[in-house]
Amino acid sequence: MLSRLAVIHQRRLLLVAVVGPLLGFAALCTAMISYPGFNQATQYLSELGDGRAPHPAIFNLSVALLGIGAFLAGAGFYFALIGAGGRRIPAILTALLLCIGGIGLITASIFVYPNPLHLTIHLGFCLPVCPILILWSLWGIDGFSALRRFLTATMVTMVALILVTQHIVWPGLVNSVNVGWWERALVVVLVGWVLVVAIALDRRLLRDGYWHGAKPA
Repeated sequence: MLSRLAVIHQRRLLLVAVVGPLLGFAALCTAMISYPGFNQATQYLSELGDGRAPHPAIFNLSVALLGIGAFLAGAGFYFALIGAGGRRIPAILTALLLCIGGIGLITASIFVYPNPLHLTIHLGFCLPVCPILILWSLWGIDGFSALRRFLTATMVTMVALILVTQHIVWPGLVNSVNVGWWERALVVVLVGWVLVVAIALDRRLLRDGYWHGAKPA
């Protein structure tokens, strides 16, 4: 049986995936408010952390903390998927990809825009693979039909937004007068699914008694 202390720590790791995106959104809003004249339509979010921003530390520190949070959340997802009866290999790969995204965030917070190394933030483009891995891990387990539909829709949306914003399809759709809005939409989807899936897994494990040590790991 799982010890009470062990499941408490596992749940805390998963809840990082809930709290992290919310705090990141709050920090992002704070950075925008502290930057008078910041243009949502034409400027990249990364410009909140460059030398022209009045308070670049707000943005850069929040990006670094989100990167650290991605590592913790990766571990939380692993334990939650295993606790729900999921397959181990895709659970490990899910955690690994979240860690890779975290590396990109931390590096981008050190090498601020427009430094070319800031583009390591694009390591986050590996995140659309995570819904596939979670679907694989939970395949055949009852009670996850709504989550499966959400993950499928999220994966399709993320891939579509990446293809459009990287000018792979419809090259003229994203341009200098609207790039900001497209980037924000991509960020919301890339990060938002983590919060939703973490809540769904947490509720399932509460219902099953896993967080109370009632099920073996």
